[in-house]
Amino acid sequence: MAAVLRRWMDGLAGNDTATLAGLMDPSLVHVDPQGAAHRRDAVLEAMRAIPAGTAMTVTVEDVSLRRFGDTAVAVGLTRLSVDHPGGRAVRRYRFTDVFVRRPAGWRIVSTHTSAVAEAAP
Repeated sequence: MAAVLRRWMDGLAGNDTATLAGLMDPSLVHVDPQGAAHRRDAVLEAMRAIPAGTAMTVTVEDVSLRRFGDTAVAVGLTRLSVDHPGGRAVRRYRFTDVFVRRPAGWRIVSTHTSAVAEAAP
């Protein structure tokens, strides 16, 4: 299960929509930091719309991965660094990802991302 989570994070960092699509269940729902819910096709479309020349680095820490039979829940903290033609943006997010084991392997069925405020100096 840890290897599947790593493939998911690497796919996000590399904007590898083929890998991401292969890991996403058709029923996937992603809730973004603003609280909007997006279905699988909308998530993939948004990933494909990221401009060429945009580099992303995803650092994952504080991960808890728990299995409940054919379901697994990952909770962790990500640091997303995005380098684009206009500069660099760095954000931290708390995530919850839910995976279900299907006949073809583990698939992600739900994701939720919340922005983490930076501590005041």
